[in-house]
Amino acid sequence: MQKWLAIVIPVVLLLILGGIAALLFWLGSDDQSALEKLRDITIIFLGLLWLIAILLLAALVGAMVWLVLTLRDKVVPVLESVNLTVNKIKETTDSVAVNVVDTSQRVKQTTEFVTEEVAAPLIKAYGLAAQGRAWVRVVTGRQQKPEGSPFSRAFRKPE
Repeated sequence: MQKWLAIVIPVVLLLILGGIAALLFWLGSDDQSALEKLRDITIIFLGLLWLIAILLLAALVGAMVWLVLTLRDKVVPVLESVNLTVNKIKETTDSVAVNVVDTSQRVKQTTEFVTEEVAAPLIKAYGLAAQGRAWVRVVTGRQQKPEGSPFSRAFRKPE
């Protein structure tokens, strides 16, 4: 159906324009030559084409004005809403960043406290115990400490 219309409409328009040209040629005065009649018909058609072009350009300008006004009425409120949302997110992010900094400082302080107050005395105690064991081995003349950890000694294959 659409292919049929795409063929018929231009053919009908060409027939109408040809009919108008033939009518204008026939209505021309007898004292004019055929070339003068064709010149006058061409001038008339050029005038009609200029009129159509101006009407189309006016419609295009009108559509552009409508588009600009519509965008201004629709897009500006959306942009303001987006701006408010971004500002709220920024405020939330700022407060989260402050909380993260505060929390990281607390973790650092807690780590320092645990290192100084809990781990350091345990390390010293284990060091003293190791020194004591070594001293007992030296004094009693027992063997050197066996190689490997207790775990690896427990699962070692017999030789």
